[in-house]
Amino acid sequence: MTDVYKFLRTFMGMLTDAASLGWEYLIEYKDYLWRLTKRFALFAAIPIPVLLVCLIFEWDVNWLYSAYCIFVGAEAVILMVLAFPIIVSAQIISDMFPKFAGSIQKSAQRIAAVAFWTLMLAVYFYVVPVWENPRMIPVVLIAAAALALGSYAGWVSLPRNLVKIIATLFLVGIFVIATFAFSFPNRTRQFVGLIHTIDEAEAKPKQVKVESADQIRFVNATTGEPQLWYYRSPTGEYELYDQEGFHASGARLKVAKTTEERNQIIAWFRHEAQRKEEVMQTADEQQRKVEQQLAQEQALQKREMFKSTYLRDRSFLLVNHPATNQAAVVIVEDNMINQPLGKSVASIFDAKGLKTTTTLFTDRFVKDGLFEKLFVGGDAGEIDALELAPNVNLLILGKRMTSLTTNADLQNIITAKVTLDAKTISIKSDQAADSFTVSETGVGFSKDAAVTAAMDKILNRWRDTLQVENRP
Repeated sequence: MTDVYKFLRTFMGMLTDAASLGWEYLIEYKDYLWRLTKRFALFAAIPIPVLLVCLIFEWDVNWLYSAYCIFVGAEAVILMVLAFPIIVSAQIISDMFPKFAGSIQKSAQRIAAVAFWTLMLAVYFYVVPVWENPRMIPVVLIAAAALALGSYAGWVSLPRNLVKIIATLFLVGIFVIATFAFSFPNRTRQFVGLIHTIDEAEAKPKQVKVESADQIRFVNATTGEPQLWYYRSPTGEYELYDQEGFHASGARLKVAKTTEERNQIIAWFRHEAQRKEEVMQTADEQQRKVEQQLAQEQALQKREMFKSTYLRDRSFLLVNHPATNQAAVVIVEDNMINQPLGKSVASIFDAKGLKTTTTLFTDRFVKDGLFEKLFVGGDAGEIDALELAPNVNLLILGKRMTSLTTNADLQNIITAKVTLDAKTISIKSDQAADSFTVSETGVGFSKDAAVTAAMDKILNRWRDTLQVENRP
């Protein structure tokens, strides 16, 4: 029993020492946290004069306001995290040892209050975007500092129940809004979009479109109040707005107070109008050049297609011969090109020193009416489009008509009456340089024999005609 008593006494002593040691650590942590809270409060108060100076001189330092809001929110979160152990410990000690927990509980409440209201201030800055109106930030900070100073000195005292009610309502409101946003995301986005649309349409400054620099009026002629505000970009470009506020970049819009500022803005808009006009003229000129080039390309493609349609052997046009010695022969029968007959006619002219071809034109040259138009002396614009000159000087065109009769009394001998109507047309003048019309008859036991006999007579007469015309 004596040993048990000694053991219990030793164990109780250890518990007492541990409790004493824990109490000392808790007091030391409380003192550290209270010093940290006062330092955070000091750090939060130091930037206030800087913010006031920026506001007075209208410096565009919105990034500083945003950074300050982030700093205050970070302080609040850190204090709440660090204060959580001491708040829990204070509650336990208060329940178990109410006589010894007064001081630590009071300190914990102060730390928790500073962290809570600092967090509420950061939330307020986020919910109400004060960076769009920086003047609100110093006002809110000064009011909060005055309230804190008055409360610390005992000049201002708010009923604890009223503070609890306000805080409860605020937190309940946040909870209800968050729950609604989570439950009805589409409706929330629609509502927020509507609010933003209304704000942008009513509250935000609208950019003024400047038609002419001479129409710019910075001041209302009746009231003398400013009616235009401007924004100058880092690259020196100006934008005009219909009311005071902030640019999309976050910079505050300014009023052109001096004559020098106004003249500079007007001069910039005049120069910008001249530059745009020059750019438009250059663009129009380039567009005209592109259109002309496109028209030329289309015309070239059209000419090439036209040539490909009516010209077969285009290599003849590339032969290096004097243009006066080159001729194209086209003899037509039954609305088709007769190549054998054309070669027979070409041989007559080849013997006279001409360089002739019978394969220059396609069948469509006849079917599409170009041959007939040339033959009767019509408009020869299509021939010009074929661009035969200067490689071809003459076109030798002819039409052959044949009629056949069969004599049964003379062993069915066939008599062929052949008429050849021919013209020589100068490419340069588009006029007939010579014409030749001859009719002959030929007989034979077949159609081909009768026609050949008649054609031999016609070709001989044509050859004799050319010989007579070319005598000295």
